[in-house]
Amino acid sequence: DLQAVAEGKDVAFKPASAMTIAAPLPVNEQTLFSVSLSKASPNATPSTISHPPTGTDFLGSDADGLLVEVLNPFHRRYVLKDPLPTGRYDLRVNFVDVPHAAMDSAMQQAVLSALHLQIQQKTITRKAYILRATEASKKLLSPSASTRAVKRGYWHGIYILMNGTIDDLIWILSTGLEAPIINETGIDGTFDARFSVQGNDVESLNGVLKTTMGLELVTSSQELPITVLEVSRQEAEAPSTQAPQH
Repeated sequence: DLQAVAEGKDVAFKPASAMTIAAPLPVNEQTLFSVSLSKASPNATPSTISHPPTGTDFLGSDADGLLVEVLNPFHRRYVLKDPLPTGRYDLRVNFVDVPHAAMDSAMQQAVLSALHLQIQQKTITRKAYILRATEASKKLLSPSASTRAVKRGYWHGIYILMNGTIDDLIWILSTGLEAPIINETGIDGTFDARFSVQGNDVESLNGVLKTTMGLELVTSSQELPITVLEVSRQEAEAPSTQAPQH
C-alpha cells in the first residue's frame, strides 16, 4: 500500500485491526524506513517503546544517551571533544526489511545531524605508557563473575570493563587517554571494572587503577600511533566568496 502511495495512486487502507505483517519486499523494490528526532519535554522520563517488527522509540533521552545508543562506544574508540547539547529528545525509528548496517547508519546520521555533531577519524602519534602490576594486584584483582560476552568501552569519562582481559582494559584506557599503552602486567584471566575519571588526567587515572585493581601506568620513552574517532561540534562553514560552479 505504501509503495502504491509513493507511485501516486489512491489507496484505501484497511483498518489497523485487519492489517497483517507484509511479506518481505522483492529484491528489486525499494526498502522503506523513517527516523525522526524531535525535542521532548525537559522533564520527560527516559523510556524505550518497542513496536515489532518495524522499530523502537527512545523517548525522553538526553544527548549522551542517544549517542551511546547509536554509536555503541563499547566497540570503537569514540572520544567526545565538545560539550553535548542539553535537553531531552524523542528518537522514533521504523524500518521495513532494511539491513542492520543501513539501520545503524541511518540512526547515527539522524542523531548527529540533529545534535549538530560530526565524527572525524584521527591517527596521532604520542608517547606510550606501560601498564604494570603491583603487589596489591594479587589481592585486588579477582576473576570476573560474569558469564556474558566481553563488554568494554570508554565514553564521557566513564571506563567500563565486563568479563574482559587486561588487553581489553588497555584498550579502554588508551581510548580515554588518547595514548598508546603497552601491557607488561603478565596477568591472565578476565576481570570487571567500572570507574570514572574526567579528562586525560593520568595522575587521577593512576590513583583509581592502584586502589581498585592494583595496577599502575608508567611513562615509556617509546612513541606509537593510535587512531580515535573524535565526536565534536560541526565546524561552521565560512561563506564562499567565489561564484557558484555548476
